[in-house]
Amino acid sequence: GTLVKTPDREFMKDLDVLPLPDWSLADLTHYRLPFSNAPFVLVNPIRGCPYRCTFCNASVLYGRTPRHHSAQRVMEEIKNDIRSFGITDFLFWTEEFILDKEFVTELCRLIIAEDLHIRWTCNSRVDAIDDDIVKTVRAAGCWNMALGIESGNAEVLRSIKKDITLDQTIKAVTSAKKAGLQVTG
Repeated sequence: GTLVKTPDREFMKDLDVLPLPDWSLADLTHYRLPFSNAPFVLVNPIRGCPYRCTFCNASVLYGRTPRHHSAQRVMEEIKNDIRSFGITDFLFWTEEFILDKEFVTELCRLIIAEDLHIRWTCNSRVDAIDDDIVKTVRAAGCWNMALGIESGNAEVLRSIKKDITLDQTIKAVTSAKKAGLQVTG
């Protein structure tokens, strides 16, 4: 009946040591992507977010230092989900998928090289978006990008410490749409 709080543990640095998620423990018929109604599973390639948005608890859950699986490990997980569960739609769940463009580009190149023909969605901040990265993710099967817009009011964005501008938002949405991505905010 007594609450015991243990000391905080250090956040895991090498995410590749984690086992593949065992989706056989869940009834996947209940998991459907919004906007497509396709069965899907989550892939969590990155943990940690360096930003200080006042409304977000990501730093408590994952820390402020971003860490990611290797692109090869993410590919192993995707191929396992295809083979074991027949899943070809994925949500790359992370607070900021485009944070490390080198990692994202490597993963996209592997998806294309393996000719997986998967469909996926991801989250990103507007200040991470440029024409090259949206073309790259689109070519690898991304069809929807959820952008952390939060508000169209510059004062609100300042008050929540989002550290983005309305111009960045417009530029990111325009770039993503030009690449053929559906955009949500």
